[in-house]
Amino acid sequence: MPLPQNITKEHILKSIEKIDKEGIPSDGDSKYYDVVFNNKMYPPKLLVSYANLFANGEILDRSSFEGGLNTECFKLLNKYEFEIKGKTNNEMTTTNIWFVAQGSTYTSEKGMKFLWAPSKGKGDTTRFYWENLLKVKKGDIIFHYSEGLKGVSIALNDGYNSENTDESSPWLKDGYRVDVDLVSLDPIITRDVLRKYKAELFEYLLTITNKPFNTEGGVNQGYLYEFSKEAGRFIRDIYKKPFGKSLIDNYFDEVRLDVINNIKKINLYFAQKEFYEQSKTANFFISQDLSCRFISSLITKPFVILTGLSGSGKTKLAQAFAMWICKEENQYCIIPVGADWTNREPLLGYPNALESGKYVQPENGALQLIIDAVDNPEQPYFLILDEMNLSHVERYFADFLSAMESSDDISLHNETLEWKDDIPAKIKLPKNLFIIGTVNIDETTYMFSPKVLDRANVIEFRVSEVEMEDYLMNNKPLDLDTLKSKGANMGKSFVEIATAKNRMPGETEEMNKTLIAFFSELKKSGAEFGYRSAAEIIRFAGVVNTIEPAWSMTKIIDAAIMQKLLPKVHGSRRKLEPILNTLGKLCLQEGQKIEDFILPKLDIVFDDSTKIKYPLSLEKILRMRSSLISNGFTSYAEA
Repeated sequence: MPLPQNITKEHILKSIEKIDKEGIPSDGDSKYYDVVFNNKMYPPKLLVSYANLFANGEILDRSSFEGGLNTECFKLLNKYEFEIKGKTNNEMTTTNIWFVAQGSTYTSEKGMKFLWAPSKGKGDTTRFYWENLLKVKKGDIIFHYSEGLKGVSIALNDGYNSENTDESSPWLKDGYRVDVDLVSLDPIITRDVLRKYKAELFEYLLTITNKPFNTEGGVNQGYLYEFSKEAGRFIRDIYKKPFGKSLIDNYFDEVRLDVINNIKKINLYFAQKEFYEQSKTANFFISQDLSCRFISSLITKPFVILTGLSGSGKTKLAQAFAMWICKEENQYCIIPVGADWTNREPLLGYPNALESGKYVQPENGALQLIIDAVDNPEQPYFLILDEMNLSHVERYFADFLSAMESSDDISLHNETLEWKDDIPAKIKLPKNLFIIGTVNIDETTYMFSPKVLDRANVIEFRVSEVEMEDYLMNNKPLDLDTLKSKGANMGKSFVEIATAKNRMPGETEEMNKTLIAFFSELKKSGAEFGYRSAAEIIRFAGVVNTIEPAWSMTKIIDAAIMQKLLPKVHGSRRKLEPILNTLGKLCLQEGQKIEDFILPKLDIVFDDSTKIKYPLSLEKILRMRSSLISNGFTSYAEA
């Protein structure tokens, strides 16, 4: 509609006074242009809209006229010589989405009007979910949770420092605040509904490091969390109607989940369950949990050791996964380790001492695999070392162990000479190279040192009576060729997840308590862990949260204990018996007694259906204890 012709400069000046007094409403800011007056910025359409109030008695609906160059709105402002300035990229409004867990503070007087958090807690502690308030920008959208999702709001200002005005509050006065314009949801979205859609929400929060939801679908203890526009749109779809505030609904109208889902399926989302399901077609049967642990361990750190019973499928698992996710056969290499390997030459080759400038590559293809991985960083490459402990690992693998932590180059030859072969003087272990070692334990093999164990996740293979019975009843020939490249379209995503930094779990309280308790006990036997192991356990939990959100934190911790903490435990009965008893107690629920499990009991089943807190770890500890009593010595490795 055409603008009224009776709007004057004085009416616009009164609009400026109104904005100076009342502020810019949550849906009134401009995206591309500002009017500059007395060094302050004002939204052009809002000025004209308010000017009509003083000219004709009503605020003009801003959707009824256009703003921008060559529009009546801008011509009117130019007529009265108001300066119009285009916003820079940094000034343009970028809407961020947040999720606040308010609990009892969600009240009409407080939490529905503003958010407040302390800057410090007891002992001068800080929390990222408090400091997030200072990251909130005017116009950001916030979901409000209090025993269910009860409201959605728009931030009326940037986060700012503000004292706590609640005299009864236990918190210190200094803190952060954001004022909000909130619309209540009717009905609310209950906790049970959010739990029902936990898997979908985790997918839409894939890029968020510190998620507001835990793996059970509950809301984490904390305050303000980052959220994603996809998760926000998905919540509105759950709500099944508009939220009721045009600025919020218009924003989420632009978010297309169907497009996002298609992109995820093609490029972004790595579906680890597909490997487990498709491995059945090759007549290769492993447990779903073992598959998830193996893949999560590879993503956590690209060095995994598979140990346990000979002929239980260790090498086949490594081979099957590599075949499944790789596009080409040259992306993986299975190398039998020789008992005569006393240096790095079987893997990295050596300069020919008899022919200057000539480099002798190993015939097994290990060096070429590494070079290919460097040249093709978006695709995964797998170096599979079969029977890795047939020789002393530290002798032939020392350069790899060092480079894994330091990220330093591995020197191959003197680059000052003229070389006939196209072999670089130095190589760096690429982040898309995944190393898998298989291990058999018998009188012909060597034990791993703590240096090796500390750098790997160790996954034990065992065969139960039920699994053996299933195999004998359904024995079919193995056909790994059916897996070739079935998951190759996820190779890039697999590498992206594996190389992403700061992969954090949604919750850490239970993990921290458990790690401290195990550290105290393991220290007594000299098997305590360092910062590296602790960091990798935390990352492992974050990875599992990402690729298998159905796993509880308790289940994740159980796997981490089994793979990162117990492998270093070994020693005599005198040293280990009391420690193993205590470690066993740490795996039980409150009120359970370790004595009830030490004595042989045929009715104990160690799986998810038991009430044992960490069944996987307890079963291993009890086996190690039994070996200790029988032989006077025990270790993680079993024949």
